[in-house]
Amino acid sequence: MAQNAVQLESALSNCKCKANEMEKESIFTGKTFGIITDAKECEERCITKLKAENAELRKESTEILNLRNKLSLFNAKITELKYKNAETLRTNTS
Repeated sequence: MAQNAVQLESALSNCKCKANEMEKESIFTGKTFGIITDAKECEERCITKLKAENAELRKESTEILNLRNKLSLFNAKITELKYKNAETLRTNTS
């Protein structure tokens, strides 16, 4: 099963490499030539990795939301200042 996954990954990525080469950076770490001796352990590693990625994405999403809120406040302040500036110019030219 793992060897099939390695072959599929290799085929889809157009990057031909052996399973032991893929072990270095993939979920197959420690599994010689893609033979999974402990599927539960592999599954838990995948879940842990996905949870970490999910947490990072949530953090980035929160940062983006906060920046959008700040931008909205700045835009409102700019609009308010433009209005006051136009009002002052009208008063001074009258």
